Amino acid sequence: MLRNRALGVLSVTAGIVLNNLAYLIDIVRGVHNGFIYFGDNALLTAIAGVALILLGMFVLMRAGASSE
Repeated sequence: MLRNRALGVLSVTAGIVLNNLAYLIDIVRGVHNGFIYFGDNALLTAIAGVALILLGMFVLMRAGASSE
C-alpha cells in the first residue's frame, strides 16, 4: 500500500513537472508576443503530463480506498 502511494505521488509530481516543461518549451521556442501557443512538441508534452497526473490521482484514490 505504501508503495502504491509513493507511485501515485511520484506520478503526480512527474506530471506537474512535465506540464511545466510544456510551457517552458512553448515560451523558449515560440515567438508569440507573450501568448502561449502550444506547438506540436509542447502539446504532446502537456497531454503526457495531464495523463500522468490523472494516473497518479487514480492510484492515490485506490490506495486510499484499500487502506480503509
